[in-house]
Amino acid sequence: MPYGGPGRFRRAGFGGGTPGAGVPATMGGNAVQGQGIPFTYATPVLASLAANATAGSINIQFDANSVFVWLRSSFSFLTNEGAPYTWNTVPLPGITVSITDTGKGASLMNTPVPVYQIASVQAGLPYILPTPALIQANATFAWTFTDYDDVEYTELQFQLHGFRIFNPNIFSLADAYGYAGVG
Repeated sequence: MPYGGPGRFRRAGFGGGTPGAGVPATMGGNAVQGQGIPFTYATPVLASLAANATAGSINIQFDANSVFVWLRSSFSFLTNEGAPYTWNTVPLPGITVSITDTGKGASLMNTPVPVYQIASVQAGLPYILPTPALIQANATFAWTFTDYDDVEYTELQFQLHGFRIFNPNIFSLADAYGYAGVG
């Protein structure tokens, strides 16, 4: 078969060689249009992160009626340091992040990493994940933020950009896309 055979990640879309082919009809693909519905999940806004402090667990509960394919991420914050910043003068935040799939007890990284290494802080320019991550329906992810510099940050929020696939047979989607994903 062209482009890697069944269950392989193929050209022009996850499930086939035709752009916009969507989910195969045998998997309830008639319930979606194209590859899915664009969607953004965001953590609840963390009002304040004091200098050299750690914020407790901030959770996202993913919807039970769909899987989420995470493609890009971004991070927004404010600081009380200096003059207001514009799109090209945003400072790199001195914040590390750790993300854990609490349902599986699995971390998405082996150690906390600087947030700007997995989420863009530039407006309109999200970080593109090395490979799409399939997050199963009803998964819960927990974020832990740690400030490692002497700046207090406010209004922190992590955003996951991708698309949702509404499908009555969600548990076989990983097989259709050829990867197990997370969640």
